[in-house]
Amino acid sequence: EPAQLGNLSAKSWFAFDVRQGEYLQTQGDVHEKLYPASITKLLTCYTLLSCMDPEDTVTVGDALELVKEDSSVAGLQTGDVITVEQLVCAMMLPSGNDAAQVAAVAGGRAIGGQNLSCQEAAALFVAQMNARAEELGMEDSHFANADGWHDENHYTSMNDLVILSQKVLTNPVMLKYTSMSSATVQLGDRELEWKNTNMLLHESLETYIPNTIGIKTGYTNAAGDCLVTAFFEMD
Repeated sequence: EPAQLGNLSAKSWFAFDVRQGEYLQTQGDVHEKLYPASITKLLTCYTLLSCMDPEDTVTVGDALELVKEDSSVAGLQTGDVITVEQLVCAMMLPSGNDAAQVAAVAGGRAIGGQNLSCQEAAALFVAQMNARAEELGMEDSHFANADGWHDENHYTSMNDLVILSQKVLTNPVMLKYTSMSSATVQLGDRELEWKNTNMLLHESLETYIPNTIGIKTGYTNAAGDCLVTAFFEMD
């Protein structure tokens, strides 16, 4: 029997059984066009890990020019030397748009060469994101940036988020950070405390659910509050 989901205020939602590969409940067309906001960063991380290794290092530089004002940030600064795995953490926990743009520029230069401008590198990386989405069978999606900033040409669907989320659940690096409530990261002489924006993961909060596996939150004015989450069965 499908679980009782209680009173949900979302205009579109779904419950999907990963083991059986079927929807248990849905509200709205699962192929309807939706804006993903920062849930985008799942594909950003997936694409980054397809073109760079987790232990590769990146020096933060001109990519910060691409970060929009009022973005959620991880607190990266010019000159920081950060690993790809730490960039994944910075995107998954505090949902850093700075980390997403650093990832896009580093990934784009890894693909197209270090002489690319930050704009060229980020554009090449976003093209790679769309290629990865197509490979995965995400037929309802198109991505215009790496951080989920609202754009009319940046959209997905519930069905495509199911496809993407299943990839997250089988990727050890992404799974590690998507379900982590907080992390302390040393960047040079700075110690950064990153807290996950997913309130289901924090034991001190009333919203805590013990068997939660991430996955990612998002918010823009156009998208509203967004959440993709997964749960494992308790014995």
